[in-house]
Amino acid sequence: MKHLSPIVCLVSLLSTFVLSYHLVVGATVQTSSGAITGHAARNRTEVSEYLGIPYAQPPTGGLRFAAPQTYNSSQAFNASTYSPDCPQMGLTVPPLKYPGQTPQFASIIEDFAGGRGNAQSEDCLTLNVWTKSTESQQKKGVLLWIHGGKFTLGDTNTPFYQGQYLVDSQDIVFVSINYRLNIFGFSGAPGLTQNVGLLDQRKAIEWVRDNIASFGGDPARISIMGQSAGGSAVDYYSYTYLDDPIVAGLISHSGTALSFTPNTPEFSRSSFLTAASSLGCEGSNVLACMRSQDFQAVLNASAKVKPLPSAALAQPVFHPTVDNITVFEDYRALSAAGAFAKIPYLAGNTNNEDGFYRLSARSQNITLTPSQWALWDLEGFTCATSTTAADRAKAEVSMWRYRYFGDWPNLRLYPGSGAYHGCDLHMVFGGAEDVTGLPNTDFETWTTEYMMGAWGSFVNDPVNGLSEELFWPEYNATDYEADFDALGGSSKLVRTYSSNECNTAQQILPAAASKGFKVVLGVWPDTEASFNADTAALQSALTSEMLPQVYAITVGSEALYRASLTAQQLLSSIQSVQKMFPTVKVGTADSWNKYADGTADPLIEGGVKLLLVNAFAYWQGQQVSNATATYLDDLQQAFGHIQEIAGSVDAIEIWNGESGWPSDGGTDYGSAQAGTQNAQTFFSKAICAALDWGFNVFYFEAFDEPWKPASKGLDGSSADETHWGAFTSDRNAKFPLTC
Repeated sequence: MKHLSPIVCLVSLLSTFVLSYHLVVGATVQTSSGAITGHAARNRTEVSEYLGIPYAQPPTGGLRFAAPQTYNSSQAFNASTYSPDCPQMGLTVPPLKYPGQTPQFASIIEDFAGGRGNAQSEDCLTLNVWTKSTESQQKKGVLLWIHGGKFTLGDTNTPFYQGQYLVDSQDIVFVSINYRLNIFGFSGAPGLTQNVGLLDQRKAIEWVRDNIASFGGDPARISIMGQSAGGSAVDYYSYTYLDDPIVAGLISHSGTALSFTPNTPEFSRSSFLTAASSLGCEGSNVLACMRSQDFQAVLNASAKVKPLPSAALAQPVFHPTVDNITVFEDYRALSAAGAFAKIPYLAGNTNNEDGFYRLSARSQNITLTPSQWALWDLEGFTCATSTTAADRAKAEVSMWRYRYFGDWPNLRLYPGSGAYHGCDLHMVFGGAEDVTGLPNTDFETWTTEYMMGAWGSFVNDPVNGLSEELFWPEYNATDYEADFDALGGSSKLVRTYSSNECNTAQQILPAAASKGFKVVLGVWPDTEASFNADTAALQSALTSEMLPQVYAITVGSEALYRASLTAQQLLSSIQSVQKMFPTVKVGTADSWNKYADGTADPLIEGGVKLLLVNAFAYWQGQQVSNATATYLDDLQQAFGHIQEIAGSVDAIEIWNGESGWPSDGGTDYGSAQAGTQNAQTFFSKAICAALDWGFNVFYFEAFDEPWKPASKGLDGSSADETHWGAFTSDRNAKFPLTC
């Protein structure tokens, strides 16, 4: 649940055959593909691993480019090895390089982008199953994985996607699948069924429905999960199989139906014929000719077809094509209309998706400015995920959304790669150490355990698991309007901290307009990436219709107090934003002592017109009986120094930018004791006194945020910040907000 206070993105079985503690690891199970014998997983020997199980007939000969056909067998099958990868040109041919790349760079890219040198074959429509014997007779939730790779590359035979660690940690069954890629899965061939790679995914899901009980899974609790193109495939699936979804839950990492633009039928047809012509396949026999060619020849021919011109990264030539059966022309309209299966959905993206995409851009001699990269991230991932989530929530679908910020030493690609595209998968699969050969940090291990637990909770109970077990609130597209309704009797002005995080600017401004509020929007200038992302979000959101709802923009929040920027650097950032939005007041917020001690003087002398002064007697460890005097003295010192430097404050708008007190459920700090009664006392005495003196005040914060991390005070010790709201998380006022 998102609120107006500082926003933290969260990141919410055995039917006919029973697995129990009596079952031997890797025991033979009966399926429609035969009697399947597995083995113990390499690093988790209590987990049974079944590899390379066929789920459809080999798509060779006359079945090349055709929809998948059912495979049945009564023969014994030793599921001891992965099948070959589906034909593809790996991203790492030739190997990618990047300035400052880390020692683990090559292994990460090879394992993620199909550069491991695995054998390839069209006989690749297989899946892998991991399960664990338990004493419980209860069926297990099932998670089916769809890999990414732009629909042109990728596989399951990689340390990135092994299910052994997740299954060992969580009481679920895990399945990963291969599906046809590039021209073999998305041929565009005239007269044929399109998007057979997506139909492969459906065929695999049907196989799992029909057979997973033999592995201890519940066919009524199958969730499908994908990343990047796989995440988009998961979302595509919800539109294609609106009335017959089979699955009970959806999980998309860094990709939805709104993330990528499908091909037009005309372009796909032309591309197929161009590839065919290069092999001498033309005229009425073009299809038969293409089916007679060696798969490597077809793959090589397809690689020579030029993509459509693009100002940024070109999309692959052979990827999903609009047929309005499996892939639709206008997903934005369909999403807004709620034309999707009403299935619980967990979706999110990483904070710095382009940290990975910069590699392929450099290899193609494509140069984008930081602002262009930020906008690219917004359009393809952050906004696509946000819009998808908002439309699901409006349709009353259980929806959870996350934003992943992890930047771990052993997973770093190069300095500044940040939380790049795909790095969050290690937290779900648990394979970071296998991929890199480097140890996790303690906090990285904790994060892995947390995310494994969250995803496992969702799989076992897609409707309630995240909310009931992890207290992760559902995403609610109407939260801002409900927030404004709750606040309406106390204020008509609110402040946010980042315009990009959780797509704040795009979502809060329309709600503010509908409820008669104005908003102070925020920009984080601490890093180039955060500054560019926030300013790009502002440029997108501040349309002529929405501009009247913006009271001001603050650049930074306690940047001087945290020493993340010098005053001159902060001033430069403020001036840059002011140039972008000349009709909007632009300023900053910082701690009272940074104004009082002269640290902020360059801002005052530089003509900044809006200064927010934060003052917390609580963080100074004061008893509530002394808090009012301390708070007012802080403000007096800051305001007095500003006036001394400026000569007059007539041209400077000065507010108390933050102040408040934690209520019941909070933690004590020094002599400052948390509690609702103390919070009410501080409000009625200190805040009301400041208002009586003529100061405008932003009360910190509007609503409780139970998921929020701890903060540090002046002495460096930490204290909880989950119960600082004037309202509870369900929008009930804790005490009268009147003076």
